[in-house]
Amino acid sequence: MAHGVWGAVIILALAAGGCSRLDIVNSRLGAVGDEQARTILLDTLWAHGSTYRWVDHANLRAEVTWIEHRALGDAATDMVWLVDPWANKVRVERPAQRQVALADGASVRVFVGGEETADLAARGQAAGDVRLARQLLPMPFSLTAAGLEFEYVGVRLGPAEARVWQRLRVTYRGAAGFGLDDRTVVEVRQDTHRVDNVLVQWPELPFVGRPMRVEMVEWWDLEGLALSRVWRFFPIDETGKAARAPTYTVRVRSVAFDAKV
Repeated sequence: MAHGVWGAVIILALAAGGCSRLDIVNSRLGAVGDEQARTILLDTLWAHGSTYRWVDHANLRAEVTWIEHRALGDAATDMVWLVDPWANKVRVERPAQRQVALADGASVRVFVGGEETADLAARGQAAGDVRLARQLLPMPFSLTAAGLEFEYVGVRLGPAEARVWQRLRVTYRGAAGFGLDDRTVVEVRQDTHRVDNVLVQWPELPFVGRPMRVEMVEWWDLEGLALSRVWRFFPIDETGKAARAPTYTVRVRSVAFDAKV
């Protein structure tokens, strides 16, 4: 039986038995079949503050600015994200557009001015917002979500081999809200065990399947947890190198845990 299936069975059994969040997370990590990938995941979680600190919190709220770098000048949009990793729920608010998106892992609903909309452009945009909030805001704790599978795929060397990144390929065969063709590679710096880069190929707007490198920089400490507050999105070539200047930047202006919904 595949490790992902075993993981799902273990999780259901733990949930039925009333086990703690820490038990559930540990069971998911223990179900990772690639031993080297599992070791890297554990080291990374400890380097960012450990699972003990993450499981103490019910949700994560952030005020962010999404910046699109255009030839005639940058376009910035302020948003508020609320991520509940335990219920697999995300709320994204775009105050200037009076728009709210609600995601439960299976679907995304979009409201404009308090009324639900079926507008495809708004729904596509909201799906991209949800993807960012769900996967990158709690990184690397988002890698403990249910249904993920991992494979160690070697290292990447920096200039003059001064830096080394260990690379994990993430697939979503058993994860709700993801497609089978979604692609993510997480690059963990070997000397610090921090997540420096994430290579993504996501179908949602504005990415629409284009391979991109996300550089995660300017780390801050919040209640003993390390979170990146600047993400730069670079288009990449077939080797994974940045092909030009960043297309988008996300700036996390503030973060708080356990916000009231």
